[in-house]
This record gives sequence, C-alpha cells and structure tokens, in this order.
Amino acid sequence: MRIIAKGARGILSLELVLLLGYVSIMPVMAQEGAGVFRVAPTGQDVPGCGSVIQPCHSIQYAVNEAVSGDMILVAEGEYKYDPALDPCKGRIGGGGGVVCFFDKSLTILGGYTPDNWMIADPATNLTVINGEHKTRGVRVQKSYSSAPST
Repeated sequence: MRIIAKGARGILSLELVLLLGYVSIMPVMAQEGAGVFRVAPTGQDVPGCGSVIQPCHSIQYAVNEAVSGDMILVAEGEYKYDPALDPCKGRIGGGGGVVCFFDKSLTILGGYTPDNWMIADPATNLTVINGEHKTRGVRVQKSYSSAPST
C-alpha cells in the first residue's frame, strides 16, 4: 500500500492505511456524474469540479462538496493542509487535518492518475497526505449537538 498520511501525531494508523490500500488496489469503474469526485494536483477547487476533465485540486474541497455515499478518487501527488478549507477547525476535540470530515460516510481512494481514473495503481502512483508535522493527515470525527458529558 502506498498511500501515506503524515500528521502532527506521526504516520496515520496502520489500520486505516491498510484499509485504504486494500480498497484502492481494486479496479473502480468510476462513472461521470453525481457521487464520484476526482482530485488531482493540476485541478482547481471551483464549484462543479470533480469530473474527469475538471478535477478538484484538494481532497478537502471534494470532501466538503461530497455527501454521504460519495466516492473521491485521488490522483498521485502530495496533498497538504489548507486551513481555509478545514470544516473541523474549532470543533470539539481540537483541530482538523489535511482531510477532515464529520457525519459523512465517504470512500476515498488513491493511486490514480489524471489520465486514468478507471484503475488505481498505488504502487506506481504515490498519493501522499502530508500534515507537515503540524496537523493530522486524516481526521474523521462524529459531530455533537452539544459538548459530550464526561
């Protein structure tokens, strides 16, 4: 598995890395239309991005646009933290991450290229989520309507 997530607390947990690796080596028949977002370093974070010809630039932008059940396909490259896109900043439990979401069920797969969104090859197409030792690589959080009781 070659998806790497570096954050303030070191490398992303082995369990999550193995899960992403297992899923991402399987062929994915990505279809145009709702439910599938594509992300590439050459893309642009603009409304309506995520298609084959207009991928989003950041994983977080695609996560923010996605709804539960959507899939996000990520092309090779390095993805870093952008505080302007972080929906988890200031929430209960601390800061966010390069990729942060709450109350959504999403599938995020790496190892693609902007020329081939059909089959992932994570051994060749390295996808790096880099928190630069300042923030988490990936944060998945449950939302609370009020502070949890202790």
